[in-house]
Amino acid sequence: MIKEGRLEYVPCGNNFMVWGREYTVLDKNERHVLALDSSVETEMRFREKGTSNEHNLNDFQGSLVHQYLAETYLAGLASNGAELGRDILMMETDLKCTLGQHEYGTANTYAGLLTLEQYGQYHDIIPKVERAYWLVTPFRSARYAHASGAWSAWYVTLDGDYDIRYCGSRCGVRPLLSLSRDLQVFIEFDEDERKWDRMKMLDYVRKINQVNDEDFAVLAKRDFEVRKCLFELQRMLEADEKIREEGLETVESLRADNRRLRGERDTAISNLRYYGSSCAGCKWAKMLDGVARVAKCTHEKGCDAGHDYYELRVKEGI
Repeated sequence: MIKEGRLEYVPCGNNFMVWGREYTVLDKNERHVLALDSSVETEMRFREKGTSNEHNLNDFQGSLVHQYLAETYLAGLASNGAELGRDILMMETDLKCTLGQHEYGTANTYAGLLTLEQYGQYHDIIPKVERAYWLVTPFRSARYAHASGAWSAWYVTLDGDYDIRYCGSRCGVRPLLSLSRDLQVFIEFDEDERKWDRMKMLDYVRKINQVNDEDFAVLAKRDFEVRKCLFELQRMLEADEKIREEGLETVESLRADNRRLRGERDTAISNLRYYGSSCAGCKWAKMLDGVARVAKCTHEKGCDAGHDYYELRVKEGI
């Protein structure tokens, strides 16, 4: 079932749909949500050799990939209702190379690429695709090591590994966006759709009470803690109920055994006939195969009304 709601409620690692495209939430904070396109958009060279910056082919700024994202890709999102600055936020990307030098500085863009560091950080929740795609991190800059190192950038291979690639070759582009937490998106729930309804309820409470982001974060945390306690209590109640049911089965089994033993005892008593006087000389007799057998009480000082609790010795004849 598909539900509509605020992007801030979509958990990290989950997909959502907006502007006719699907994205995966990688991270979020009180300001924005970092989202990666679930598919590779196109294939292209990182930068053409022979340009004015041909010694730094792996510099993202001014590259063909940068130009494509800033123009073609964002234009496509805008045509489907996206608004820059409101829905899609400016993000700063660190263009440091593998060794950590910052010769290329940073890039401020509305659409970018993952860095090598980010790919490692979010590797476990990034959906795999069947196409290789560029990362924004340069292998080397022209100032350091061999100049040819400035011709390569990192990319994600077909099997999900990472390696360096000549920037004059073609590779996929997988856009990265910084989105507003308030953005209305669609998400598909396979199981517990009540979770989404609870999120929308909290959002409604926030609006009617005009709760700011900081206070709402506290309320949301308290709601999570309360639901966690309720879940734990429910688990304990279910465990107690299981123990109670097992105990009832045991008690019922013992009662059945008791009823059976009492029945056997009553049957044995009904087959006995009392002869003679009481006390040490009391006698019990019963007929077995037509032969009278005498059973004498072994109680030395006499007996009481509960003869059936004593051991009986059977002798031949009367």
